[in-house]
Amino acid sequence: MPPTPRAGRWSSATCCASSASRRPLPQGSSDAYSYHAVETASGAAGAVVSTAPNLVTFLTALEEGRLLSVRSWDQMTDFTTFADRERVGLGVFEFTVGEQTLVGHGGDFPGYQALAAFEPTSGEVLVVLTNDDNTPLGHLVEIVAATS
Repeated sequence: MPPTPRAGRWSSATCCASSASRRPLPQGSSDAYSYHAVETASGAAGAVVSTAPNLVTFLTALEEGRLLSVRSWDQMTDFTTFADRERVGLGVFEFTVGEQTLVGHGGDFPGYQALAAFEPTSGEVLVVLTNDDNTPLGHLVEIVAATS
């Protein structure tokens, strides 16, 4: 059953999953569940619903030390190496694209992929959002990084 609509959030279009559970959908008349389902579909993994500019703003503030104490940042970036390659911190990963070492986090959901990262030495931020889950995200990141 689709979620219950919240006042003022949805248009008069209806969801047609079944005639007994018709619910309005936001901004349109698609026969599908509300986009709000995407926000919670990852369950305990969290999921972030954002835009590229907002992710750049967030990562810039994180990298510049405006969001965490030095102690918290040190704990977050105390990386552990797994399988002789993957470097994992608390909520962030350290990885290499081309010759650059980046710190960030990525994820995917059926139909979407995302990566938000920065280069610690220069502070340069890289955000890649795509609605293509067939192309490996690493390949898209390499293309974007090579053109910047």
